[in-house]
Amino acid sequence: MTTPETPLAAELEETAHGSHSPPVAMPGSPSALYTVGRHLVASYPHVPTGYELGLGVAVQSYDGKLFFGVTADVHVAPDVARLRDDIRRCFEQLYSAAVPKTAAAGAEAG
Repeated sequence: MTTPETPLAAELEETAHGSHSPPVAMPGSPSALYTVGRHLVASYPHVPTGYELGLGVAVQSYDGKLFFGVTADVHVAPDVARLRDDIRRCFEQLYSAAVPKTAAAGAEAG
């Protein structure tokens, strides 16, 4: 479990070494993309599973946002929803610590 003394990145790295699941970070386009006149609103990364890779976690930036992709083999990570929820919770804690309270309140209202 992640604690204030154990950063999430260190915990993911430790988990990755034990289960052959390297975390992947990919920079995406910093601005919006369009195809056939349609705006791409989201871009979720994907790490395929197979062989000795049973869990894949990827993060991609796109148009000022971060998108997380979590792919799992049910035999390796039967509780992958818990990992998803933990990533969301940790990101919300990081956001709360990094963004001034007035800016966070304005972002939630808009």
